[in-house]
Amino acid sequence: TMVNRRYQTLTSTSVATNDPILGATGSRLLSGNSIHHTRLEHKLSRMHQRESALLANSGYDANLMVLSSLPKRRNKDVVLMDELCHDSLVMGTRLGRFDIEVRFGKAAGCH
Repeated sequence: TMVNRRYQTLTSTSVATNDPILGATGSRLLSGNSIHHTRLEHKLSRMHQRESALLANSGYDANLMVLSSLPKRRNKDVVLMDELCHDSLVMGTRLGRFDIEVRFGKAAGCH
């Protein structure tokens, strides 16, 4: 199939150039940056008409990055979530040193 041929081409290129295009090679902090990361971030920033873009290793990591850095206490920002939110959202909020208080959901009598 076309997908299989594309995968084989990428794998061959990765082996021939000693550049890990595919696979879990660890974080960029440990494995180093790749031209592929940089190109994709640049393409995404242009596509969304933004100054820059940043790739995360996973959705979990993206949630930690965003919620630990964007909301600010000095701006009196508030993070609202319910008791069913994924752990990455709760952990990101805690890393940002926000107090977590469930005000709605089952605890508030909502169903």
